Amino acid sequence: MSKYPVPDIDYKDYPKLPEDDFKYLWDADWYDGPLSGVCLYKGREHWFHWIAESDNTSGYRIYVIVELTDKEIEYYHYWHNLFLKHVENKPVHEHSLYYKFAEAGFWEPEITFDKIIGWVDD
Repeated sequence: MSKYPVPDIDYKDYPKLPEDDFKYLWDADWYDGPLSGVCLYKGREHWFHWIAESDNTSGYRIYVIVELTDKEIEYYHYWHNLFLKHVENKPVHEHSLYYKFAEAGFWEPEITFDKIIGWVDD
């Protein structure tokens, strides 16, 4: 998985997407705000990935939106549901049921950035 931000992609080469067509669903990585995760764009699930800080002073992040295959969507739903089952709002002793697999590398998004459709800022 690429680290943040992805330095070799210039988001300005892609169109800015209308905010009304974008809906945040869940994050897969977080540091002082979402770094990556799954979103809806025009009713279809996509991956969002932090690419740059905004040029304005408000501290916004810019995310590229990446098209996902049906298999990738299924994969991210599997891990998200596992997270919800064992981590979110659960006692700490249950968290290991998720993290032992995640930390072993089973949960490692394989995002390729050849299917970028555009970008949004938060």
